[in-house]
Parts: sequence; structure tokens; C-alpha cells
Amino acid sequence: MNPKNRRAGAGTTDECIFLFVHSRRPLEKRMSTRATPIVWYIVLAPFATLVLLGFGSLEGLWILFFAHLALIATTLIPSFQGFGPVMTFFGQAGDEVWLTIDDGPNPRTTPAILDLLDRYEAKATFFLVGQKIMDAPGLVQMILDRGHSIGNHTQTHPQLHFWRLGPRRLRHEIERFEGTLSNLNLPIPCLFRAPTGMKNPYLHPILSARSLFLVGWSARAFDTRVKEPAIAAERLLRAAEPGAILLLHECSQISIRTLEILLHALDRRQIRCVIPKPDQLRTKRTDSVKTLDCEPTCAAFSKWGSITQSWRRLYRKDSR
Repeated sequence: MNPKNRRAGAGTTDECIFLFVHSRRPLEKRMSTRATPIVWYIVLAPFATLVLLGFGSLEGLWILFFAHLALIATTLIPSFQGFGPVMTFFGQAGDEVWLTIDDGPNPRTTPAILDLLDRYEAKATFFLVGQKIMDAPGLVQMILDRGHSIGNHTQTHPQLHFWRLGPRRLRHEIERFEGTLSNLNLPIPCLFRAPTGMKNPYLHPILSARSLFLVGWSARAFDTRVKEPAIAAERLLRAAEPGAILLLHECSQISIRTLEILLHALDRRQIRCVIPKPDQLRTKRTDSVKTLDCEPTCAAFSKWGSITQSWRRLYRKDSR
């Protein structure tokens, strides 16, 4: 298979293809999404308010107020599912957690992080930035060769304004990242993480059209802000229950030291760092039924086919 046309999360051996999508269409089907109740509420709230105001009822303004509140909260709180599914846990086979590392690759930190992971026989997913890949393409191959997986973290990492990008800019960030990997003959991942975890109503239809899972986290270290590695590691250790998704960054020596403390503590607790398969991803801890590739879910979404197809036509139009 041509590397340019494959979606993967790790290397090329059977043991390392953790997030490899062998067929695009089945993944597309199970990633079909629909407008959520919150989206419908936000869309219809202005009309309902106008109707009530027309009848002289000022209470209708509360409908508009809560619609704005729902929009702001769902946009700014990474784990909120108001616009669509966000994977925050995974179905584990034992005492396992999923370690995710953002904002690489970085020549100053990536090799040291890989050595640490090898020392503790841990696996991780690196959510990478396209511009940084262009500066250090060999590090991506090094990540894959060491048995880890990669994810899409946009091309330029516009963390301050990603939440307010329109559909064209969002699609551009995602597609340019994939184009960067394709030009380097690297596998294209089926995982996406938004910068700072923020999202807007345009994002999920674009991800659905491109067969991408939106991955959040169960806990983050705040290692970009906390200056004491032990404190950052303790934040993750408190949340290191089976099935948790843990978030770190590769930004400095503080992050490396945080990772070392974390891996040592997990090893003492006999908690393994693994990379889940797509059918293990969950939107919440007890979400054992709503796996995105089960036939009942697809059947339940079938009545929304016209909506999802129109979304696909809209967001693919410029990329053909």
C-alpha cells in the first residue's frame, strides 16, 4: 500500500499498527455524526426568542442567554460533548493508561522522551504539529520506528484563535498537516486533537468527513505552566485510573522530568502505558455501549444520512 494513502498511528509491523485504518469507508461510516441537541438549541434559540418577544414575553431572552452560555461552555471546555463526541477514556484490558504527548516533534526533547519511554517499556501517541514536522521529519519516523503512534495537532497550532476559526481555515489546518505527512511518505493518522482542546460547531463535520477521531484527555499535567515537575506529575498520577488518557507536552526539560517521574510511579504501581485501538475509544468512563464502530449506532444514525452527506459535500468541495 502506498504510504501516501494510508492512515496509521504507528509503524508497519502488525504489532505496531495500533491506529491503522485499512479501509477508509468503514471508518467514515462509523464516524458519521449528527447535529446534537445542544447544536439544535443554539441554532433555534434566536427564533424562539423572537417569537416570544413578539408575544411580549421578555422571558424569551433567557432562552438566548442560555444558548450563548452553552456555546461558550462547549467551545472552551475540552471535555464537553455538545458539538459531538470527544474521546476522553478508552476501554482497557487491565491496569492501562494512554499517554499522549503534544506539540512535537522537537529535536531538543523528542529523542530524550523516546529514550525514557523505551526504558520503561511504555508506548505513547505523539500529537504533532505540521510545521515542526517539516523542520525535523526524521523525528517522526523515529517515533514510528520505536513503536509509538502519531496524531494530527494541526499544521500551525493556532492555540490562541483555533476556537474561532471558520470552516475554511479549520479544514486548511487539518488538510495541510495531512499533506505534510504525505509529501514525506509518512502515514496519515486517524486521530485529531485540537490546540488547547477548544472547538467550535464547524469542527466535528470536518473531522467526520475526513474520518478523524477527536481525542481529548482525562487529565493534563499543565507542564507548560507548572514549573515544578513533581507537581505536574502528581496531577496525572491522581487521575491515572485504568482507561485514562493522560496529556503532557514536549516543550522543555520540565516536561521530560515530569514524564520521568510519571513513568517511574506508574511502573511501581504496575500500570502499563498502551496505545488503544480505535474501537476502544470512549467518550466517558462508563461508555461501554457507545463505541463508534458498532452496527446499532450506525443504524441509529442512518436517518441522519442526508445531513452527514451534505456535510461531506460541503467540506470536501474545495479539496477535490
